[in-house]
Amino acid sequence: MSKEDPKHGRWILPLVVAGLIGFTYVFVNALPAADIAASTTTTSSTTTTVVQTTTSTTLPAEIRGFLNDVVRFETTASDLLTAAREANDAWENRDETGVTFDQTLVAFEAIAAESRTLADEVAEVTVPDPYVDLWPAAISSSEDMAVAAVAMIDGLRASDDGSARREAVAAYEAAGAEFLAALDAVGGVTP
Repeated sequence: MSKEDPKHGRWILPLVVAGLIGFTYVFVNALPAADIAASTTTTSSTTTTVVQTTTSTTLPAEIRGFLNDVVRFETTASDLLTAAREANDAWENRDETGVTFDQTLVAFEAIAAESRTLADEVAEVTVPDPYVDLWPAAISSSEDMAVAAVAMIDGLRASDDGSARREAVAAYEAAGAEFLAALDAVGGVTP
């Protein structure tokens, strides 16, 4: 038998591959350096308010409806408290804000009307069984809000140094806080 390799071309392929690697290395090193642009990243923060409710599709319709009313009442009360605070602050700082007595009176009257509507809706809502024991606190505190709102108007019209109005606004805020706490207690019950 012969010890000679019958396939003479086996040594050509490794030479071609080595040549390609060498050529690529030389070619890439000959290229000019690339300019790398600095990355600019813009970040922005977004605040998202998520209203959580304990409703789900497995709850009966009357409980889902009631809990939706509770969320609506909470939103309305929060908005009324903010409006009362802003109207009172604007009147307190009327030299800077330029707000007039009539503007403040209109704002307080609107708050009183909306507070009365809220108290009436709270009293008239149909309360499902797991919430019946907690609901009287919501009714009484919403009624306290309506009464304090009328007292804010009377305090604005009073001929004193503003103490009656300030006391009425404080009572309104306290009643609003009690109302929101009562709604939180209701929302914390798992049917």
